[in-house]
Amino acid sequence: MNRKIYSVKDIIEYMNRMFAADFVLRNVCITGELSGFRRNSTGHYYFDLLDNEGGESRTGKDKKLIHCVFYKQRMPEDHIILQHVERDGLVVNVTGNINFYAPTGSLSLVVSSAELCDAEGRAKAEYEKLRRKLDEEGLLSAPKKPLPRYPRRIGVITSGTGDVIEDIKKAAWDLNPSVKIYLYSVKVQGEGASRQMLAAFDHMDKLGFDVIIIGRGGGAKTDFDEYNDEALVRRVFAGSTPVITATGHTRNETLLGMVSSRDVITPTEASETALRYFIKDDIIRRADKMTADMRLSAENRLKLTEKDLSRMLSDIRANSPRARLDGLSGRLGVLSARLSATDPAERIDSLRSSISSYMEGLKVAAFKPYERYMIRLMQDAGRLDALSPTRKLVGGFGYIESGGNAVRGAAALKIGDKVSITFSDGTADATIEGIDIKETERNE
Repeated sequence: MNRKIYSVKDIIEYMNRMFAADFVLRNVCITGELSGFRRNSTGHYYFDLLDNEGGESRTGKDKKLIHCVFYKQRMPEDHIILQHVERDGLVVNVTGNINFYAPTGSLSLVVSSAELCDAEGRAKAEYEKLRRKLDEEGLLSAPKKPLPRYPRRIGVITSGTGDVIEDIKKAAWDLNPSVKIYLYSVKVQGEGASRQMLAAFDHMDKLGFDVIIIGRGGGAKTDFDEYNDEALVRRVFAGSTPVITATGHTRNETLLGMVSSRDVITPTEASETALRYFIKDDIIRRADKMTADMRLSAENRLKLTEKDLSRMLSDIRANSPRARLDGLSGRLGVLSARLSATDPAERIDSLRSSISSYMEGLKVAAFKPYERYMIRLMQDAGRLDALSPTRKLVGGFGYIESGGNAVRGAAALKIGDKVSITFSDGTADATIEGIDIKETERNE
């Protein structure tokens, strides 16, 4: 009997042709649970799809799975599966074609598309996508607004009819009975709750509260979806009032809690966190510290007062009448020494000598021109004296007048004229009895 013998390659190619021709296997949609989700060095994604019949993945010999490959060209970076940090365990619907992979000798599903098949999975994917977006923008890693040490006015955003507000008030007033609590009642779960909380925070943030508590009781995971609302998260981050979130009796991590100043579990813990510095033991410790600080401050103040008093006493002594008299006496001694060093009599003699020198100079300056004028005057007087008629009279000459007029010569007289003769020692009257005129004068 002649049998056709096939190579491995022939069989693999035959099987792949069969899979490609089969209507079901060439475009099959399979539901299952992701397991071993990973990305290799080429950028492609590999995982196993576990059978999830009955709601549980099988283990041991009952485990049923199919290997899957999701090429990077078909899986964008923002794919809903990639939004999850924990991908294993997600229940998904994957579509693709069955292929026999020769290198490993195994069947695999070449995935063309994939989607989450449960609402919780989709919500989780959306949560992870928004969380990553906010983290990239720096909202989740930014420094938190500091809580005040001693708040006086606390705003509370929660339901006005539940136990939450009562727990918050009781815990707060146990620690500080004077603290003021203001309630803004809102829905805490379900559709529209995030919008009410946003409106409440927007209103209370403008009123200058020291801190705002946003809280609710426990609940299912889906009850906290409203606390992951992007608009609410961004408004709380941008607000000026520090926020404490309290979302239930078990840890339910929310995006709102990530941007708050403090994220706690219970409403009671929220009050204790806001009033942490009013806890009784801490008050006692602070009272002891304040007492010690006051004692130290009083001692320091006393030392400073003693120094001030000492300085004041020194100033009083320095400014007392006796001290001032001593100071004046000292100054008087200095002045006396200076006065003794400079004898007044010597100064007077010195001034007198200076004045005498100045007077001599003035005399010289004043009489020198006068002396010159006197010499000239004496010279002129000598010349005048030499020319004076009186001077000639002294030599035996006389001065003759007739009728009050000077007689200049014998020709001016006639016999019988009365004349007056003036001599150097007096006058004499005479009568002309004879006239003798010289020939020379007559001829002239």
